[in-house]
Formats: sequence, structure tokens, C-alpha cells
Amino acid sequence: MINVIHSASKNYLNFGFDIGGYKTRQASMKWLFIRWLQVGALLPFMENGGNGPHQPWKFDSQTVDIYRNFVNLHHSLKAFFLTSGTEAYSKGKSVIQPIFDDSKMF
Repeated sequence: MINVIHSASKNYLNFGFDIGGYKTRQASMKWLFIRWLQVGALLPFMENGGNGPHQPWKFDSQTVDIYRNFVNLHHSLKAFFLTSGTEAYSKGKSVIQPIFDDSKMF
């Protein structure tokens, strides 16, 4: 999340992160994978990636169902992402606007 805030403060137009991340031990925790998925589905760029067992079917059928619902949500937002991305590009801004000055964080 810190990288999302940092990317927004640098006016990166569209971005996201790998759902599952890169830390094998953490990626294998179901609750963390689902939280990553929930945030990732609401970002313009959604990708399942990283190291370790990060595929939803590696957990259980409940995780697959949750994953499917959030993929469908992400897909239903494609017009919003396109519109907001076009508008942000024309203004030279990021699609996500930080609500504070993060210059002291980095």
C-alpha cells in the first residue's frame, strides 16, 4: 500500500501490484491473499503474480469463489478505469489521488 500511495503522489497514471506479492511465506496465508485481491481488484492494473502459492485454487473453493467475484467486479469497472485514466492523463494526474502529502514517508 505504501507503493500505491507513493505511485499516486508521483502522478503515475495507472498502476497496480501483484496479487500474492513476492514473500513466499506471506503469500501462502489465505487471509492476506484475499486482502491483496480485494485491493488489487479496485486498482486499474490487476495481476495475479509473485512467488509462492498465490493461485486461488491452491487454497480452497471458497477462495476461488471470492477471487471470481472480485475479478468480475474488476471487469465491471473497466469503463470507469478507462474514463478515469483518460481524464487523469489529460490533467497530468494519477487515477488515485493521495489525501495527504507523502513527502515525509519516503
